[in-house]
Amino acid sequence: MQAQIADIGFAVLRSVFPRSDMDVIENAARVFYAVAERADHPPFPRAYRYNPGNTASGMAALDDYGTKDYQLLRTVANSPAAECLRHYLGDDVLCSLTHSRLRKSYPPGDSGRPRPSTVAWHADGGPNVNYYGAYILWVPFTPCNDDYTGLELQSPDGMTSRPELDVGDALLFSDTLLHRTADCPTATQARFSCDMRFFRAADIPTGVHRKIAQEPLLSVRAFAVPPW
Repeated sequence: MQAQIADIGFAVLRSVFPRSDMDVIENAARVFYAVAERADHPPFPRAYRYNPGNTASGMAALDDYGTKDYQLLRTVANSPAAECLRHYLGDDVLCSLTHSRLRKSYPPGDSGRPRPSTVAWHADGGPNVNYYGAYILWVPFTPCNDDYTGLELQSPDGMTSRPELDVGDALLFSDTLLHRTADCPTATQARFSCDMRFFRAADIPTGVHRKIAQEPLLSVRAFAVPPW
């Protein structure tokens, strides 16, 4: 996996999460967005940073709508994906629930729904964000194929890839990698996913944007059984 990132800028992690956990998490995401799409939805907590314009919400929404005890973070902490994060960020890797964004991406043909801002090529770090060494674990709760739009990624040599993913798979890449919501005109189903952001403890707070430093950051190894 490390070799993949060195060569093409990202790694495809296959079958790293149990399907039973992902089914529970997907259901919580569906319940949340069923509420969020209502015109009379209740006010959401500040921690969600809910953005109806691009359907993004903080990961904390999952625990309020069906999961419990940080299930997605616990699933990651006890998976092979954690070994990859530790390789790049060390044992004191931290996750920001607020800046790990839960998303629903509608099929391009559904013109009545909002289009995500992530359809444009972008990197999650940079001069205006200043994540400084963050790694993104992109976790789809639904497949990524011709029916469910996934991600398109651009390697440092300019080559683009649109990996097909199954439930339980994930993508890992750094905050400097260009990527976007893939152009998938054949998609007919809404995609649910979460882009989780991880940092080294040494980068908090001086190496990370002050807005992130002000938010709760959770130690990933504290959710591992047994702890690292």
